[in-house]
Amino acid sequence: MQNKFVVRDHHHHVPFTPFHIGPTLLLGLLLFSQLDLAALLIGGVAPDLEGLYSILTDSPGMDHHEFLHSYLGSTLLALILSPAIYLARGLTGRLAKTFGICQESSIRVILASCMLGAWSHVLLDSFLYMDQDPFLPLNGNPFYPLMGDPRFILIYAGCSLSFFIGLILLVWRPGRFGNSGDG
Repeated sequence: MQNKFVVRDHHHHVPFTPFHIGPTLLLGLLLFSQLDLAALLIGGVAPDLEGLYSILTDSPGMDHHEFLHSYLGSTLLALILSPAIYLARGLTGRLAKTFGICQESSIRVILASCMLGAWSHVLLDSFLYMDQDPFLPLNGNPFYPLMGDPRFILIYAGCSLSFFIGLILLVWRPGRFGNSGDG
């Protein structure tokens, strides 16, 4: 089906990138007492499982920006991932402690964080890829026409900058990231 807003373009795909870590890292550190950082980071990269799947299976005709790159798909993905993240919080907690981070979050906070991360992924990619349908089952991407030609530079630079600011926050103020108030 043709996109209502723009003509589809299948030539500009970066199927699996680490750029989504930057915004979720920064947001997770700035809102540390309200969000679960691990769930936010996992949710922020999880929609790219589509890209990984298409690479590993060499699926002809499968686009990187399909179901998981919609708000519906990313919501369902967060609903599936959140209980697993909750059950694995002992492992993620030990990993986080190596970075000086200590959080004990409820399933509610983990779900909200994972969903926010996944939605941020969908939103950022919506500005980059005209063939993405963020509001599936509706076709079309109303976000793509909102940015001009330097869209990749702007989005990737913003993601990279937020990653470096997040790292600076983590290193500069390591004692700040103790227990969250949610328990």
